[in-house]
Amino acid sequence: MRAEPRSLEISAIVHATEDEGKVIRALMNALPEAAARGLSIRKGRYSGHHGNPITFLRAHLRGNHPREALRHVLSRLPDGDRGALYSGLGAHIDEGGNLYIRLDKQRAYLNELRLSQADPIRLKWAFKVDRDEGVEEGIRRACMELVP
Repeated sequence: MRAEPRSLEISAIVHATEDEGKVIRALMNALPEAAARGLSIRKGRYSGHHGNPITFLRAHLRGNHPREALRHVLSRLPDGDRGALYSGLGAHIDEGGNLYIRLDKQRAYLNELRLSQADPIRLKWAFKVDRDEGVEEGIRRACMELVP
């Protein structure tokens, strides 16, 4: 059995100073067209520490979409970002077989994908992994087979 992404959760926070439509566009730009077309986004409305409105956007993908979304994200990252991701992959994986990638929300709106920790779009791929191979090695191999 090969490591294979079985689902993807994509999420972002919309702050009071942001246009919700633009953040939704950024989420969609982070995905392949077929996945973005069928995206069903759930919204949660909250209040921040100072009473400011915050909207939490979240969507889930299953079937072939998680694999294609991973290929899409990895292939569109600049070589330096992809190299940094691959070399530090262990910091992006948990013991349950989940891969976490954070993308720059403003750049994604402009249809550019870059890694970022500050106010990001969060992507969480759940992998089905062969435990004999190991979680990190299985996910590393799966990513590098998609985009070396």
